Amino acid sequence: MLKIIKNPLKKKAKKCTFVKPIDNQKIAVKMSICMVNDDRTTITAPEVGVDMSIIVTNQHPTYLFNPIVLNDEDNILEIQYQDYIGNTQLVNINDNLDEIRSKIKLLQGTRKAPTKKKVAKKKKITKQRTTKNANKS
Repeated sequence: MLKIIKNPLKKKAKKCTFVKPIDNQKIAVKMSICMVNDDRTTITAPEVGVDMSIIVTNQHPTYLFNPIVLNDEDNILEIQYQDYIGNTQLVNINDNLDEIRSKIKLLQGTRKAPTKKKVAKKKKITKQRTTKNANKS
């Protein structure tokens, strides 16, 4: 079973190959389990000690192999990725933009993964903002 590691390497993740697509799918499913167990909405392979360019999220599409940002505007992130069998796909994401952006930067080796404390703090701030907005209504 995969577990979140404290300090993933700050280097560019290796591209996924599709010689045995079932292997990619198995890793992504294990990452999904780890993500849910750690109460996260998005996770990358380096965060669980796997040197592969994979993002798993609770949005659709769930698994993004070898993601590349094609267009990054204020409210929409256009990403080209491969599905688990290697077919190239495009997706426009408009939820959790900052988190997805930071995960892609992590895969590119340009930033470190957030610690569990930072993730918990961010969730607390988001919850407080939601509560304030609900009280204003």
